[in-house]
Amino acid sequence: SKKYDVFEEDLIYLRPEILKRLSTSGRIRNEKIKKEAISERNKSIIQEIVNKKIKLELCDICQKNTWSDVHHIIPFEFEGPCHKLNYAFLCEKCHSYFTFKTTSPEKTIPAINELKIKNLININNLKFLIKKNLIGIRQINFLLFFKYIHLGQHVELLKQFKLKNSSDETILSKLGLTENRWTRQQQKIFYWRITYNYIAEKENFNYKIDCCDGGCGTNILENKNECHHIIPKEQKFKRHKNKSLLGPNSPFNYAFLCEKCHGYFTKDKKEQFKIIDHFKKTGLVSKDNTYQMILNDDLNIEQLDFLKVDNYIDQDDYIWLKEKIELRDYYKSN
Repeated sequence: SKKYDVFEEDLIYLRPEILKRLSTSGRIRNEKIKKEAISERNKSIIQEIVNKKIKLELCDICQKNTWSDVHHIIPFEFEGPCHKLNYAFLCEKCHSYFTFKTTSPEKTIPAINELKIKNLININNLKFLIKKNLIGIRQINFLLFFKYIHLGQHVELLKQFKLKNSSDETILSKLGLTENRWTRQQQKIFYWRITYNYIAEKENFNYKIDCCDGGCGTNILENKNECHHIIPKEQKFKRHKNKSLLGPNSPFNYAFLCEKCHGYFTKDKKEQFKIIDHFKKTGLVSKDNTYQMILNDDLNIEQLDFLKVDNYIDQDDYIWLKEKIELRDYYKSN
């Protein structure tokens, strides 16, 4: 049978193939580790650290119903480890969103996001599991495909796993992209854009992947292009208190621009605000994409302020997103 490889097949056809392969392979669940995790939870220890913020008797997702099931975040059927960092305690209803026969797949990603906002799914836990040889390439690809991580984090975890994908590098070299010019994360995100029509972590076959994201119509495959940080990394602006904002390396913070459109931002020209409007119109910048940076990339209040001041988001979205940052930081401050 054909080997599952997330880099070689079109994403739209992968889900049935993955689900077909989700079968037990003679593994036995480690009931001892499970009992230890339950015992520790009764002592306010969750995922091996003291946690006073989560209500221990309630479901980790809804925090309303009593938990009944110990859920493997990376599924046991997909060789997810029986480890405390891979457990979440869920009620029957919330657990049903993760079964692969679920009748409510649209509720799976919001449930994942709830675990992220509570810091129960985070990049450091995944790196630890890799370090301990408890997860590998198969599980890393699973996490990407089912939206537990984004492409930038995928690269980060592959680096932890010391794995490089030759097919990516061959295509990227043909496009003239080198390590010296862009980071591996930027290269990977651009590669998925032009190969899978992957824009801000979603397939979008209506998006003009070969055109400048600024809306000018320049073909960025035939002309010099730049990977632009929407929230800048080093550039300082007087209206932003002359601070380096250290914008995240994230697929939700990248725009691929022609040299001219990129210059409007680096030179702080008024034309940039017309481009910002185009970002919003095409969905490159949105409330949901900004929320994903809060969940995945530790977006902070100063960076959110930047988006509001430069009119990437409106006041209502700013208030909602600020509350999410505060909620995330609340759960992280054990």
